[in-house]
Amino acid sequence: MCTVTAFNLRDSEGKRLFRVACNRDEQRIRPPSLPPRVREFNGCRAVTPIDQPSGGTWIAANQRGVILVLLNANPSPDMEIPTNVWRRKSRGIIIPSLIDAADVGQIADRIAAGAISARSHPPFRLIAMDGRGYVEARSDALRLRLTDCRQNDSPLFFTSSGLGDQVVDRPRRGLFLEMFRACEPASPSRQDEFHRHQWPDRQDLSVRMSRDDAQTVSYSVVELADREVVMHYQLGGPSADTPYESTTLERV
Repeated sequence: MCTVTAFNLRDSEGKRLFRVACNRDEQRIRPPSLPPRVREFNGCRAVTPIDQPSGGTWIAANQRGVILVLLNANPSPDMEIPTNVWRRKSRGIIIPSLIDAADVGQIADRIAAGAISARSHPPFRLIAMDGRGYVEARSDALRLRLTDCRQNDSPLFFTSSGLGDQVVDRPRRGLFLEMFRACEPASPSRQDEFHRHQWPDRQDLSVRMSRDDAQTVSYSVVELADREVVMHYQLGGPSADTPYESTTLERV
């Protein structure tokens, strides 16, 4: 369960910056994840937080400028889902198996060649981004559909929820469009404000969500610049009062 946004922005010096932000929503009983650190995957360095139960992750950025984000997918009730789907391999291992890629195109080629299987994991959505475009792999646990938008400079929005993805998509997307309409250009502070947003009377549907069994547990931001990749992290969810824990990786 997550909400992810991505924008091409400008930093304080006016330089181009691709910025990806991700709220991670999880069960309240799930152990907290470990903060981001630099790890090596098949000779490629990447920065990523670590999910303690699986040892995997839901977001990573490598030294080549590739960013991967994974969302759980919660299909509508009328869709057929295999009965044993929750006993399959953890979705958290998907990103580590691909994060050594040289670019988004290579990820698309590897997925098309069968690098990941819909029948090996519960339903998911995997998004690979590099600031110039993105590739999305969507699985319903039976089939894998690949969307290739490598020539895309538009703002990106993705969201999911255990309540059903279709339940939260409309209100969260509506807020996204309202906050980032053409007359109010995006900025890092505006993006952070979106991810902190909570409706007092609809906390279960909010971007920073909360309900009896689950809540937003962390906030991750990746800033992709010409010479470096920086991952900022807030355990407990996005907050204006909590400083980021930041990890920097030099680009190659």
